[in-house]
Amino acid sequence: MKSLITLLLAMGTLSLSAQTLTHKWTTEPSLRVPESVLLDAKNNVLYVSSIDGTPQNKDGNGFISQVTLDGKIKNLKWVTGLDAPKGMGLHNNNLYIADISRLVTVDITTGKSQIHLTSKAPLF
Repeated sequence: MKSLITLLLAMGTLSLSAQTLTHKWTTEPSLRVPESVLLDAKNNVLYVSSIDGTPQNKDGNGFISQVTLDGKIKNLKWVTGLDAPKGMGLHNNNLYIADISRLVTVDITTGKSQIHLTSKAPLF
């Protein structure tokens, strides 16, 4: 019984100190079906993946945008020709993008992309 009371008190304390969200900025509506956002703190930019279609179609409409930290679109279609880009990761100046059945890498200094891995089945 003591454990239950302690747990309830702890939960009550946590709920009283819950975080709140504060609206800081909004991007313009040109990001079509945005799926993921990745912060590049070194270059002060956000990478935003946009599906621009349905999440499972291989249609080549997907793209990656660069957005400033105050919400302004720096480059709407920085990387194009993607199908439905989902998750992203950053390592050694390369942006890694999960794009349905392939892994695409982009050199963030040049913006040039290459396909690193392909699969018949979805990778996400």
